[in-house]
Amino acid sequence: MKRIILVVVMCLAAYSASAQYADSELTVSFGRVYADDVKLSDAQAAALFAKLEEIDGMSRMKDYMYYRDKYKTGAWLTAGGCISSSAGFFMTLFGLLMAVSEPLGVPDPENGVSSTNVLGRGLLVGGSVFLYGGIGCSIAGISLLGRSNSNLKSMARTYNAFSRAYPSELSFGPTANGVGLALNF
Repeated sequence: MKRIILVVVMCLAAYSASAQYADSELTVSFGRVYADDVKLSDAQAAALFAKLEEIDGMSRMKDYMYYRDKYKTGAWLTAGGCISSSAGFFMTLFGLLMAVSEPLGVPDPENGVSSTNVLGRGLLVGGSVFLYGGIGCSIAGISLLGRSNSNLKSMARTYNAFSRAYPSELSFGPTANGVGLALNF
């Protein structure tokens, strides 16, 4: 009798831990998955999509991890692009100011070019590279953010549709042969 009670308690604990958010409606905001306004970790969300994988046979958990990684990459690209663009803007501005202010520099006796002018031109070219490279990274990052977020939303809609079509239920009650535990999918 003790074994039966122990098995029942362990089954209930395992089911409640794995299916804590199983009947929740999933939403996606900024690349994060929420179940009833509770932010899920990547492992919890992947476990929920693995449940969907059992129903329709498609690799939903791998897709979730792929789109989540793409979202993170897009966030890093966008942040790095903004920082690079800002640095490039200021480098270009200082280089332009230094290149224009040639009379302030001391001319080189060999070729007659001011050292300030050479440094200013170098900053102007280097700053332009940083500026345009940062803009390119920002554009690529924003497009990755948008595409991966829409793919995650599509996966959440699919999960919500399947969870309504195939609800799971755990019940404990009397049966024809006594008291029993029933897990219905």
